[in-house]
Amino acid sequence: QTDAYGIPYYKSVVDQFAKTFADTMNNANGANKTSSSTFDPASRLMFTSSDGNPINSSNIQISKVWMNDPTMIAQVYDETTGGYTDSVSLENSNVLILKQALNQKVDFGIYGDFNGTMHEYIAFYTNRLAQQMDYTESQRDSAETTVLNLLESRDNISAVDMEEEGVNMLNYQKWFNASARMLTVLDEALDMIINNMGLVGR
Repeated sequence: QTDAYGIPYYKSVVDQFAKTFADTMNNANGANKTSSSTFDPASRLMFTSSDGNPINSSNIQISKVWMNDPTMIAQVYDETTGGYTDSVSLENSNVLILKQALNQKVDFGIYGDFNGTMHEYIAFYTNRLAQQMDYTESQRDSAETTVLNLLESRDNISAVDMEEEGVNMLNYQKWFNASARMLTVLDEALDMIINNMGLVGR
């Protein structure tokens, strides 16, 4: 886990949850108890990894022993013999032990980055993720507003101003009319000079 709350950070959060959850359930099932002639702790592993690597969010799975024998969850631990009885209990004693383990505070992370129940761990990091999303979205909205303002400013400078262009067109029309009248006068003057000047009676 790092101080940067990005995708790798939250991936490590989920991986740590998977490992701590599996360890908690396995220990509650007796996987951490001392081996004896009547008890194999490996058989109490409720969760294992699918690839032999340390448990994380991508390889956590229910152990084959528990998959093949659904009665494992109903077996009862005998404190006098240090093992689990062959018979099963309908009193859900093992289920209650698992439930109690979920409600106990445990240390998450190598250095005890978080101490609390499974639910508190999920709630804490869900809230952190929500806060990070709100912060990131506000940054995006702020950047979007800045970009739109810049685009609008650019358009105001470079785009066509309809009122200004309308005034220019009226001026151009006046100049064209004036030029046309001037050319008409020049044409009449040239016609007078070429065709009429020097003639008798003129």
